[in-house]
Amino acid sequence: MFSDEFSAEPEGDLVDSDSPVYVYIASATAEPATVSFDVAQIYKWEAADREAALDGEDPPPNAVYGRNRYKHIQQLPVRGEPRVILQVCGGSVEGDEALAIRENYVGLTTVTFDEFCSRLQEYPDQYRDDAAYWLITDGEAVYGIMQQYFP
Repeated sequence: MFSDEFSAEPEGDLVDSDSPVYVYIASATAEPATVSFDVAQIYKWEAADREAALDGEDPPPNAVYGRNRYKHIQQLPVRGEPRVILQVCGGSVEGDEALAIRENYVGLTTVTFDEFCSRLQEYPDQYRDDAAYWLITDGEAVYGIMQQYFP
């Protein structure tokens, strides 16, 4: 369930699996292709300020607030060859990708699921610890992953 200002509040299990699901990814493995995640909730605009205040937090500077009240790691298989959309910031990538990225610029890049698994292991602070994602799922498998942008 979505509104303009928030995603559904989970109580542990997948919510409304016909929609993208807001999650924190705990791990991902290429073989067998699986994603372990914790469903969370995201608020925007006035709802972000209101919910942050209810949690005793300062208003978020970017008008986006994530909450994860129910710690419950789930795992789903990955089907097909999903692409994963990730954020890239100036100075955080090397090689050909870096040529297109200026310092302090945030852009997007698309990687294979195998590459995503490698990045989770190699750069946990950028792709796992404080990163949030949207899973494209039918409740039985994952078909795509998009990293949430936080300005």
